[in-house]
Amino acid sequence: MFFGRRIGLDEEFDLEDVKNMDIFQKWSVIPILGLIETSLYDNMLLHSALLLLLQILNSCSKVADMLLDNGLLYVLCNTVAALNGLEKNVPLNEYRLLACDIQQLLIAVTIHACSSSGSQYFRVIEDLIVLLGYLQNSKNKRTQNMAVALQFRVLQAAMEFIRTTANHDSENLADTFQLHSAPRQAAFPKRKSMAGSIPMKDSIIPHLPRRHFGSYGQLPMPFSFSPLSQDSFSPHPGSTSCVEPHGAGPRKFPLAQTDSLLMKMRSVASDELHVMMQRRLSQENPVQASETELAQRLQRLTILAVNRIIYQEFNPDIIDILSTPENATQSKISVSQTEISEDVHHEQPSIFNPFQKEILTYLIEGFKVSIGSSKTSGSKQQWPKILWSCKETFRMQLGRLLVHILSPAHSSQERKQIFEIVREPNHQEILRDCLSPSLQHGAKLVLYLSELIHNHQDELTEEELDTAELLMNALKLCGQKCNPPRAATKAELIKMIEEEQKKYETEEATNKATWQKTVNNNQQSLFQRLDSKSKDISKIAADITQAVSLSQGIERKKVIQHIRGMYKVDLSASRHWQELIQQLTHDRAAWYDPLYYPTSWQLDPTEGPNRERRRLQRCYLTIPNKYLLLDRQKSEDVVKPPLSFLFEDKTHSSFSSTVKDKAASESIRVNRRCISVAPSRETAGELLLGKCGMYFVEDNASDTV
Repeated sequence: MFFGRRIGLDEEFDLEDVKNMDIFQKWSVIPILGLIETSLYDNMLLHSALLLLLQILNSCSKVADMLLDNGLLYVLCNTVAALNGLEKNVPLNEYRLLACDIQQLLIAVTIHACSSSGSQYFRVIEDLIVLLGYLQNSKNKRTQNMAVALQFRVLQAAMEFIRTTANHDSENLADTFQLHSAPRQAAFPKRKSMAGSIPMKDSIIPHLPRRHFGSYGQLPMPFSFSPLSQDSFSPHPGSTSCVEPHGAGPRKFPLAQTDSLLMKMRSVASDELHVMMQRRLSQENPVQASETELAQRLQRLTILAVNRIIYQEFNPDIIDILSTPENATQSKISVSQTEISEDVHHEQPSIFNPFQKEILTYLIEGFKVSIGSSKTSGSKQQWPKILWSCKETFRMQLGRLLVHILSPAHSSQERKQIFEIVREPNHQEILRDCLSPSLQHGAKLVLYLSELIHNHQDELTEEELDTAELLMNALKLCGQKCNPPRAATKAELIKMIEEEQKKYETEEATNKATWQKTVNNNQQSLFQRLDSKSKDISKIAADITQAVSLSQGIERKKVIQHIRGMYKVDLSASRHWQELIQQLTHDRAAWYDPLYYPTSWQLDPTEGPNRERRRLQRCYLTIPNKYLLLDRQKSEDVVKPPLSFLFEDKTHSSFSSTVKDKAASESIRVNRRCISVAPSRETAGELLLGKCGMYFVEDNASDTV
């Protein structure tokens, strides 16, 4: 229905065709959403469906809006929960394949929402964060970890897209596009897929046809954006691309190559994301987000990101959910899937939150640009202007993040990340601007740094102690009261640090409870909107059902009237034939034949005085032989007279059902319950008053219409 022709999920298609479809064809993409979650029984079917949906999503903004308005986010979140809740364990490669497919779809949704003007578009990102936060309440550990990883990935994609958009102008667009597309054009001159399939125009992700997957354990991994890696968005000019020779045709990738293939795909995926960003900045999107909207969105995204870094517990398992092991590129010996799984799960997990490091770098870089733009006022570049608008938000969130990094709640190795800011040439100016006196960021940094120096001195190298001293001096120059960093540990100092630390921990616990309450309220508000939408959908469905039922009733009534009309014509013709036969074949007529003339008698319905029936009339006996006496049974060998079927048809008898049939053929004006009284019996029934006659129908009459 969508393409207007038969098409397989693994077939290539021109994305321009999607833009040129009529509106009805575009609406027919909605039923695909109902098939996503139910396709989990076949992992490759789900992979192909998700990849097809991704290509459709990025081909036309109108179709993307239709998908979002009809529950794309709910479908993807339900698929995440269902994927992690399967009783049958999914093979590792297939699990990560589907996880990366879902990740790419969410990134595409994020970029579409960020690139479009209007508050309703940014609410898509906020709703997605709320839904993923709701998945964190799941009892399934894998669902929790994937929900956290996807939240980080969505926020990172949105913030990086805004930076890319703000740095974009007509001159550097051509230079940047030419710079990034040159190596890709050399590798993919006609947008060939990774598996050597036919070209696909303007594809975001080169298609991996389902027929290329041989069996479990031989699945080429998708183009994965590493969820938390630093180079997720910045393509490396010298990165290696995975190139298939032209005309190679379908091929299978052995298991030993899947992880290394995924590593090679990452650089290509970064390039593909850049192309997608550039296309969103082209004329494809009619209403682009304004500079003011980008600034407001960046402020909101920064707050969302920092809140989740501070208030959500970091689990090292989230790093491996949507990425691939770094040591997989060194694997050159084919090993079994079980061995690969064991290698993955027995790796030493990282204690650092890569997303935290990236946000810290993002805020510091943004702060540096805003400081530079304030010194050179009147800058015409959009990115410095946006950062200047966001300076207050960046200042507040950078201070919060620095305090969180140095908090004693973390290990000493994690706390050493604070020393990154000292390596900045203008760290003194950055600290002076970002330390909020009202929130006591400076006092907290001094306290936590003193605790690190005094209680964990053995875990710090000489160089790190010097860096800590340099940071303490910088805080002192910012107006903070500092104890000498090399002072001897005293009981009073330790006690004071512990008391202040408890006070700050209580404050942080209160802030976290307030944030959690806000998150719960946002979830409740979202589900209330969902309930309202569900009620609207139910009402629309009821209206459609009623309209269809009414239409079917009208058609059914027409059919019944047509059947009744045919019945009336047949009945009228039969009566005319009966009258004609009776007139020409009775015992005094010219064509009288005793052999075929009826020999049975029945009461004439004509009533005489006192409602008496004293006359008899000839009739054809239609009672079967089995109900008659032997001497009254008709011989089976007797040839039936011509047109005898006119008299054998039971519908032409004087039973009450025949009366009902006749009455049903015309409209009834009045019907009343009544009793027919005769000398021998009383019969209950209905009296029907029609346009042409009056009929009495017994209660036990059968409906033969």
